[in-house]
Amino acid sequence: MKDLKVTLAALKSLVIDKQRNLERVEHACSVAAEQGARMVVMPELMLSGHAGHPMMVENAEEVPDGAQAQAVLELSRKQDVDLILAVELRAEGREVNHGASRNRRSSTVLSLLDDAAVEAP
Repeated sequence: MKDLKVTLAALKSLVIDKQRNLERVEHACSVAAEQGARMVVMPELMLSGHAGHPMMVENAEEVPDGAQAQAVLELSRKQDVDLILAVELRAEGREVNHGASRNRRSSTVLSLLDDAAVEAP
């Protein structure tokens, strides 16, 4: 079996600057790829910012059609890494926190799961 190098990116996000957050993700992926990583795992809500701030909801985007979602897909292709992050997104008329991934070998955009999608046992 071939080894898989995974980079866990311990980055801080800014709830007030989603463009800067995206730039930080881009830089981290570039460094990770240069170091041989095939997968990069980002902190929860790295793109929209965290902290329960109302702007976090304002920063939510449609996935996969939002500008940041498209930028992340392109970044994954460009750096040839699988990218895993949790994003604040708009779905079915509400903002939700979802797990998201992009597989560099396919057009797969997201693997989504939240409390509304899972019935409690």
